[in-house]
Order: sequence, then structure tokens, then C-alpha cells
Amino acid sequence: MPETSVNQAYIFACSVVGGIIAALLYDLFRIKRKTIKTGIIATYIEDFIYWVLVSIIMFLLLYFSNDGEIRGFIFLGALLGVVLYVLLLSRIVTGLILFIIKIIKKVIKLIIKILSILIFTPLKFILNIILKPFKFIFNKLKRLIKHLAQKRKTSVARQNIFKKIFRNVRKKF
Repeated sequence: MPETSVNQAYIFACSVVGGIIAALLYDLFRIKRKTIKTGIIATYIEDFIYWVLVSIIMFLLLYFSNDGEIRGFIFLGALLGVVLYVLLLSRIVTGLILFIIKIIKKVIKLIIKILSILIFTPLKFILNIILKPFKFIFNKLKRLIKHLAQKRKTSVARQNIFKKIFRNVRKKF
């Protein structure tokens, strides 16, 4: 296919779009890191995934727009796309997505709170009714064990007193 200026402009526009997509993808990874804290190893893995995705995107854009032929102006177009996105859209997109995530978190917390009230309050009431006889029995057994332990202490103390008396009496004889 012969190279025309319209064809080259189309290829350049595709590379600008590729740069915009790469920068948007980077923002998505940044947003993910702001909302979900990860360790160093996970960050390295995410970076690797980012570069693999960007490589695939740029390859596909090159393949479909220019039959995979690499030209210098393609790199300039991708760089221009990244710069345009960062200057014009990055703050808006990041702020909007973080705002949406914040609203979703609040809605989820509200739903969990409502469900906990609707589910756990009746469940707690039912468990209290079911467990009341067991609590009564448990408290009675606890008191009985405590009483028996006190009696054992007094009986052991009496036994010790009798042992001492017996020893004293034995020594005298």
C-alpha cells in the first residue's frame, strides 16, 4: 500500500490514541494502588502486567494501522498521547474514578449495616431466647462448682489440721 500523508496522519493519530490508552491504563493502576495497598512484590507484578498490556496494545495498534511497521513518528505520537492525557485528562479521570469508588464504598458500608440490622438483630434475639436456659444451667453449675471448691478448701484445711494434731499426738507417744 503506498504511503500517503493521509495514511501517515492516520498512523500518527493511532499512535496518539495508543499513548492515551497507555496513560489511562497507568492511571488505573495508580488508582488501584491508592485504594488497595499492596506490598513490594505485588507492585512489581503489577508493573510487569502494565508493561505487558501496553506492549500488546501498542503492537495491536501498529499491526492494524500500519501492518506492524515501526516508524519514528509513531513513538512521537505515543509520547504526545501520554503528554496530552496527563495534561488534559489525568486529574479529571483520576478524581472521577476515586469519587465513584468512594461512593461505592459508602453504599456497600450502608448495605452491610442495614443487612446486619435486619439479619443479626433478630438472630441475636432468637439466640438469647434459645440460650437463656443454658445460661441459667451454666450459672447454677458455676455456683455449685464454686461452692464445692470452697468446701474442698475447708475440708482440706480441716484435714491438714487433723494431720498436724495427729502428728503432735504421735510425737508425744
